Amino acid sequence: MVQNILNEMGDPAQPGSLDRLLLALRDAFRRHPTDPIEVRNFLVALRGHTPGWFYNRLHLEDGQVRSPFWRSTAQPRGMMWCLLTHGKALFYPQGTEEHRKRYHLELVGERAARSWMGVPLRIGGQIVGAMAMEDDHQENVFQPEHFQLLCGLAERLAGVIETAWLNEQQRETNHLLETLQQASETITMLARRREDWLWHATLTLCTAPYGARFDRAMLFLTEPDSRDRRSNVAPGAHGHRPPGQGGGPP
Repeated sequence: MVQNILNEMGDPAQPGSLDRLLLALRDAFRRHPTDPIEVRNFLVALRGHTPGWFYNRLHLEDGQVRSPFWRSTAQPRGMMWCLLTHGKALFYPQGTEEHRKRYHLELVGERAARSWMGVPLRIGGQIVGAMAMEDDHQENVFQPEHFQLLCGLAERLAGVIETAWLNEQQRETNHLLETLQQASETITMLARRREDWLWHATLTLCTAPYGARFDRAMLFLTEPDSRDRRSNVAPGAHGHRPPGQGGGPP
């Protein structure tokens, strides 16, 4: 099964490899030899370079892929926080309510899971991410054999997931550096022509999906021979890192 997943992923250095890998991992449960199930809620969180932040790299909700975004491990303290903080695999085939009450965890999302399982991703002694699957409608969807499969796949694929994730981040960094280099030349030219073009181009570069993708940006310019400053603000790429859901480092 692991080899089939790797075959579907292809070269981990190529664009799209991480998406193919994670979706193939989900589909492994549909192909379970004795008890196949359809996983409609699947979350894969991967740690970033900045301590205290992780990236919801794959967020499958009711069968629909949601936009990824950064989130702080400090908020909210839900089931995924448990996996990333304590590094212990958890299996709750009849829901998470008792566990959340016992450890004073928050409910993340609109509905409490009726069946849930999750496992950290480890490389050596370091937690590099976590995976969780849930069903919001029915208890006992996940059985011990499903949990064993999830744990086994996490153990054997953690290094591959991390490699594909690092390659993806490096490609994004290289793309951003190229964009910034091209934009710096364009912005200089625009500044000589019209000042409003300078404002627009700079703020777009900071917030657009093809740029730095910040939640919001402000640009300040000083007046000649004066302490006064002018400013302008632009909203960010909503959906990539939604307000109220952490934002975080690119």
